Amino acid sequence: MTRYLISFHDGAMDHIPESDMESVGRAAHEVVYEAIDAGVWFFGAGIGESRGSVVATDGTVTAVTGPSPIGGFAIVDVPSLDQATTWAARFATACRCAQDVRELMSDPEQEEAIERARAALGTSASHAKLLLFGERVDERLVQLTADRDDVELVDLDRLYAGD
Repeated sequence: MTRYLISFHDGAMDHIPESDMESVGRAAHEVVYEAIDAGVWFFGAGIGESRGSVVATDGTVTAVTGPSPIGGFAIVDVPSLDQATTWAARFATACRCAQDVRELMSDPEQEEAIERARAALGTSASHAKLLLFGERVDERLVQLTADRDDVELVDLDRLYAGD
């Protein structure tokens, strides 16, 4: 399998009225749930306008504010570019904006190190998939993953609160 980055540019959703954003979010989550069900979801997130940092090769850190070059992304693990573009089309429809599809380079040395770590921890190769959520737990996501041993849900709010 090959991992593909599906992304859209920051500002690509600016044409969507604020009143429609909740339904767009639900539609995007439906595509995520379908990708989880299909076993192709790896990770994804939206990137909000926030403060960030640029780190130069000499280690100098420069604070940046404002829009990010990427507004959001998903990483899917599928056998072909055709399948990746099919998922991108579903995200494009849900998010109402064009999606860019790029193949991610594989790194056999890194994959081998991950497999060794998983073996040492006693986890399966597919168990590394984590879905992170915050204060609003989506019950559909909980239902979809309840009987799966390859997906772990981590509540970041509770994790950071030390519960």
